Amino acid sequence: RGFERQGLHFMQKGKGVFSCHKYEDEHKKGRYEKISGYLIRSKSIYGTRPIPDDSVFLFVSNGNGREV
Repeated sequence: RGFERQGLHFMQKGKGVFSCHKYEDEHKKGRYEKISGYLIRSKSIYGTRPIPDDSVFLFVSNGNGREV
């Protein structure tokens, strides 16, 4: 809860924990692993260093089946 009070993570509709599917295939086909966690703004982690590209193996949903 201490982390949540810092307000570093992204919140949507009052919820701060997001679900993510990590696929074996970059086209979102085949088996996947469900992962849950906080979304944190990249600049909070990387600062002025270059931010890596998004992973083609992860699909973060907003709960309605749409990508965030």
